[in-house]
Amino acid sequence: MGYVCFRCKNRIPGDVRSLFIHLRAVHHVNHAANYFQCCEIGCGRTFNYMRSFRRHLQQHENVEEVLGVPLKIQSSLSSLMLKASQQRKLRSGMRLSQRALLIGLISDIVGRLQSRTLAVFSSLGHNQIPEVYQLMVEFQDCAEPFRDLDTEYKQMQYFVKLGGFIEPVEETFRHDEVSYVQRRDSATGTVKQVVVPDTFQRVPLTRLLGQVLEMPGILQAMLDWQQRDGGVLQDVFDGEFCKTHPLFLKETSIPLILYNDDCETVNPLGSKTGTHKLGFIYFLIKSLPPDLLSSLRSHFLCAVYKSDDAKTYGLDDVLRPIVAELQFLEKEGIPVDTPTFQGVVKFSLVQVVGDNLGLNAILGYSEGFSANHMCRWCRVHKRVSEQQTLEDPAQLPATISEERAVQFTECLKNNSQPLAQVEAYMRDSCQYRAGWIRADHSKSIPEVLAMFPRLTTPGMIAQDFSILFAEPAPKLFQTWVGTNMVEYLEQAKSSRSCPFVLLLEDGMLCSQAFVVISGKAMRLRRLSQLWIPDVVSELEGTVSPAVKFLKTQIHACN
Repeated sequence: MGYVCFRCKNRIPGDVRSLFIHLRAVHHVNHAANYFQCCEIGCGRTFNYMRSFRRHLQQHENVEEVLGVPLKIQSSLSSLMLKASQQRKLRSGMRLSQRALLIGLISDIVGRLQSRTLAVFSSLGHNQIPEVYQLMVEFQDCAEPFRDLDTEYKQMQYFVKLGGFIEPVEETFRHDEVSYVQRRDSATGTVKQVVVPDTFQRVPLTRLLGQVLEMPGILQAMLDWQQRDGGVLQDVFDGEFCKTHPLFLKETSIPLILYNDDCETVNPLGSKTGTHKLGFIYFLIKSLPPDLLSSLRSHFLCAVYKSDDAKTYGLDDVLRPIVAELQFLEKEGIPVDTPTFQGVVKFSLVQVVGDNLGLNAILGYSEGFSANHMCRWCRVHKRVSEQQTLEDPAQLPATISEERAVQFTECLKNNSQPLAQVEAYMRDSCQYRAGWIRADHSKSIPEVLAMFPRLTTPGMIAQDFSILFAEPAPKLFQTWVGTNMVEYLEQAKSSRSCPFVLLLEDGMLCSQAFVVISGKAMRLRRLSQLWIPDVVSELEGTVSPAVKFLKTQIHACN
């Protein structure tokens, strides 16, 4: 027994191994070749891989063996192939290997059936009739069921044609910005610097939401979840905002949530950290029941961009088309025609969520995590917040208008009781008071005290200072009652490097006040009159050297 060489058309005696030795030695055909042909009688099939060709030739050794393998029609095989590729449960290389084995297996089965059929027709003398030729053509088509789906690009185009895959839209950043990258020329093998536009990918929300709403039972499940009345706050739709909003009250509307997050595509501990970092914007349909909303399949991708491009150009260019489409969905909506609903469904964005980095980028705040004053509601320092468990009213910013502050000031001129009200009015009018004193740098101490007489109330100057200078305030004051001043100053010299005020008091009565700097206590008479203009209100003018030194040390602590 032998095999016919498809190059020289000579029959090579021996087994399959002898034929491949002949091809390699005489015709220099090895594993790198991508064309092989079977020249056995009644065959003539071609192959792209040597292993498929070898397996096919081995089947010719036992022609009499009957194969009882059922045939599958092309559409069923295509659906099987696409479904296996879509699941992506294997790595990319493994998936390609399994696909090649499947293609080779089907090709061998159909080829064996074709050879047996042609042999039967030849024995009967009917191998030259047109019907047999047409049957051989159909055999050849069945042997290549994935001919139009053999690459990922062809598979994606097949999904697009069916309508099950929505292609992303490539968007450019403002002014058509470009980048310069290095790429290898396939023709010459040299590396060249080429210009590529800076773009990002965006998934059309209208088409994607239309596909979701047309899924069987999805829209009805969302409407049923919105219309339930269990008396429990389980969803944003249970709150007063959605129940009283005209869009949700009068029309069929579904709330959406946007989520922003970055993803490091390489080793986060490697040298390329940040170089290939990508930003993702997702959206969620909030009206889905919890059993559907908790699934990752209910989180839809909205946009993908390079984090470096977002830092260079900002997120406005990425968000602009998304916001425009959200506005269209809120005003116009999507027409839906299902067995249970016929009409227009509108969508509205109810919330934007994300981590600190993502939300700071969207809202325009600093994206770093080293800010000393990171709270947006108060002026607390980050070192103080590490140990703070309760809200400090002194750190809260003033929320009153200028007219209200003037009313508080007039009220405080004539009332010194109750102390709690005085403290609250002084705290709320602190910013107005500081602005009034700093308006023109010519106000004297009697003028300041005449306008704000409650500054002499114990604790008010300290409160103003803690509001206006939140960071150094915790370092400045310490209350101490004792007699061994020398021992205390020695301890303070080694434990506290920043200047502070030492008050010798018993309860609310202060007998002496010292400014302690570098272990030395300086006693200042009329400390309050110096402290108000020079430190708290930052008035310019002639001051003593001790106060100048004190202010320098305080600013050095910031």
